[in-house]
Amino acid sequence: MKGIFSFAESMSQVCLCLDVFRVLSLSPHSPQQNITLAVILPLHNTEYPWAWPRVGPALHWALDKANSDPNLLPGYHLQLVFNSSENKEGVCSDSVAPLVAVDLKFSYNPWAFIGPGCDYSSSPVARFTTHWEVPMITGGARALGFNLYSSITNIGPTHKKLGEFVVRMHRHFGWHKHALLMFSDNKKDDRPCYFAVEGPYTQMLYLIAFNINLHYNKYIYNTQLSV
Repeated sequence: MKGIFSFAESMSQVCLCLDVFRVLSLSPHSPQQNITLAVILPLHNTEYPWAWPRVGPALHWALDKANSDPNLLPGYHLQLVFNSSENKEGVCSDSVAPLVAVDLKFSYNPWAFIGPGCDYSSSPVARFTTHWEVPMITGGARALGFNLYSSITNIGPTHKKLGEFVVRMHRHFGWHKHALLMFSDNKKDDRPCYFAVEGPYTQMLYLIAFNINLHYNKYIYNTQLSV
């Protein structure tokens, strides 16, 4: 539970920081206004750490805490709207998520999006939120390339940072030969192992490009686990 509440506190602080200029630009004497946050996460599949059954209680707790403090956002009320990023098979979908984002945008005009978390579903949504100039906050979207979207705020670690850590550690200990093992690569899912390995692999290639003493061998294993 401590982790959930820490996540909730982080989410509330990030949301408030992103919206502070919009809040201050409104008249303090205007009637109470709603600040709508649109949530796009898997509805049922709890194999994802950012699934709604896991994250939803923390988000509600964060909003209740913010709304119960009259001095925090006087004249404003935080509210959530939700839709699922899952397809019929219960998997994060890169086709469902952007459609859901468009529906939420034109139905509720949210101040910010929370999620998606999966890499493939986050990418098309990030294109929309960047075009709309609406913040997108996520605990996922760890793969490389999301730095291209100015709307994204990651509240968790990314695979690029993982790669930088691995390279720094190897340089510290003087290691010049490396092995990257990928446990699985299910191309029908979000490919978490593939994207996790991509971070260290890409950062190591940067070292080679700058003529730093680094050697690597590439092995491809077939389904029978033989070279």
